[in-house]
Amino acid sequence: TVLVGLGWMMFVFVLNTEVPGIVRRSFIKRTTATAPFTVLALNQFRSEAKAGETGDSSSGKDLKLTVSPSILGCGAGQKITATAEVTSKSPPAVTLTCPDGTFTGKGKVSHEYTVKDSDCGTLVPFSAAGAGKSETKKVPVIKITFDLPTTPHKIGISVGKHNRTQSFTATITPPEFVANAKVSHGPNLALKNGTKDSKTGIITFDAVGIAKSAAKGDTYISITVGPSKVTRSISVVIPARIPNTHIKSQTYAVVPKKQALNKTTVPALWNFPAAGQPPDFVEGATLCGTTISVPVVDQFDESLEHLYDGADITEQPLGDPDKYAINVTLNGSQYPDWIGRVEESAVVGKPDSTAIKIFLETPPSPPEAGAVQQNLAVRVDGFPLHPPVARILTWTPPQTLVLDWP
Repeated sequence: TVLVGLGWMMFVFVLNTEVPGIVRRSFIKRTTATAPFTVLALNQFRSEAKAGETGDSSSGKDLKLTVSPSILGCGAGQKITATAEVTSKSPPAVTLTCPDGTFTGKGKVSHEYTVKDSDCGTLVPFSAAGAGKSETKKVPVIKITFDLPTTPHKIGISVGKHNRTQSFTATITPPEFVANAKVSHGPNLALKNGTKDSKTGIITFDAVGIAKSAAKGDTYISITVGPSKVTRSISVVIPARIPNTHIKSQTYAVVPKKQALNKTTVPALWNFPAAGQPPDFVEGATLCGTTISVPVVDQFDESLEHLYDGADITEQPLGDPDKYAINVTLNGSQYPDWIGRVEESAVVGKPDSTAIKIFLETPPSPPEAGAVQQNLAVRVDGFPLHPPVARILTWTPPQTLVLDWP
């Protein structure tokens, strides 16, 4: 409040600045009732106040940059729409910068950018400028690199001491989005031990089969980051059979030899040493045979490759309640199998005993002519091969062995 004295008249001026958009508002109160007084109209003050306004200042202008979609997966030809806009009564010039050029307009400008192959795995930049302000946004185009073939990848099942877990690696670019990666899988699989590295974009995880596949590629592993997804088909395979291509007559030239055997040797004497005998006892025997390679395929008649390397092989004569180790293992989807005739001598003892040494030093006698049919249930790491093995071994002195698969 300001008091002003002008001779016989005094005025009280009250200043009020609370009305938005008005630099100053005033009203006059006359303090004397007898003196003539002229009141300035309120509208006159309003007009004077409006004359002092600045209108749309730069501080009242809002620059807005929008991009849609905000994230993409790899794929040329996709569209990204970018829009730069300034909210103002008097729209200023606006500039929109995209990877394929710079575009201008008054108040608002839009552009549709077409994604290129080279954008895969990058952050695609868009920027806007106007009203003294600027803004930048980047659209990630997610790339997932999962180095598995598109044909079904094979995974085995762990059995006992044989762990057939496989480790897998994938790379996410840009790497800062690896935290959003999700790994999923289909039936017959178990996944574990996942890690993510935000610096390199690398994720790792392990997978193992828990049940065999009924059809090739009937399960899967998928990696998803936002809209980007990579899926690989998986087959969980097991040892299933000896292929028909292997079942044919073969003739071998064999030379008789002597060897000390027990249940741990190749070939094996399954019943020796007997109960109560030292476990390292051996028995002298005369052998007439050879070693063949027996291929094993999976349930889809395909190679097991190296999935079941180290798998134990057992044989069980049909009708025998017990199965016996033949002391060999699978390697590269096949195993060595000694076939032939074994004539036991009843000479037993420790491997370095005198009796065994004398037996081994005595030249062997050629075997008599004869034949034997073998009907065996064969298992690879406990998985039975179907059908069971059926074969006939025939000896013809002095050096011929014939293998037939009836």
